[in-house]
Amino acid sequence: MNIDPSGNTSLGEMVTTLAAMPEVQCISVVVLTCLFGALVGAADAYLGGGDKNEIIQGALKGISAAALLGCIITTIAFFIPLAPLIAACALFAVDAVLITFGAIGVVVSIKEGKPLQAIFRGMMLAVAVVF
Repeated sequence: MNIDPSGNTSLGEMVTTLAAMPEVQCISVVVLTCLFGALVGAADAYLGGGDKNEIIQGALKGISAAALLGCIITTIAFFIPLAPLIAACALFAVDAVLITFGAIGVVVSIKEGKPLQAIFRGMMLAVAVVF
């Protein structure tokens, strides 16, 4: 049995494709989060006066932190229809942790005498507070 007018797609193919969409969306969120993490990690290391190796390490740390964060957020998002209040509390807790560590990062950069890095971290902190 075909579902499209051309007759090229069967009902089974359509059902399989539609069933796989949430997983593909979760994977794409994690991949995009990793790319953003790499950019932020590399920029943070560069603005902190890091050399090429430290910038690469910063990007890798950004990727690993972003992958973990992406997995946590997509897992929480999966439970929103099942337990919206618990999921909302979990997202609030993740946001509170990110804001706390962001503020600590700004203070550390200021104490280490790295004003550009402190400004960058402050901007990232402001983004975390707004969103």
